[in-house]
Amino acid sequence: MFHSMTNIIKTASKWTPSNRRRAGNAIVEAALVLPVLLSLTFGTVEYGYFFFVKQSVQGAAREGCRAGIVPTATNTNVTAAIAASLNAAGLNASTSTP
Repeated sequence: MFHSMTNIIKTASKWTPSNRRRAGNAIVEAALVLPVLLSLTFGTVEYGYFFFVKQSVQGAAREGCRAGIVPTATNTNVTAAIAASLNAAGLNASTSTP
């Protein structure tokens, strides 16, 4: 019985006011650093999406050129090839113009 009481006292004595201040400092530091880390993370995702869109538009232009190089090609064929390539990438082709 006496042994378990000393463990309780030791556990209770671990939370001194200085330890509580340290725990509070950790929360404040996390609150200051977390928005910066989230901004960097979302910025990295947006940067990656930019390269995805850039590559998709370049691929669509390439497909349009391939469709337009044929001697019997029309503007409709080129536009359809570009739209199909952009739709395959998940981009809205109706807002783009050849």
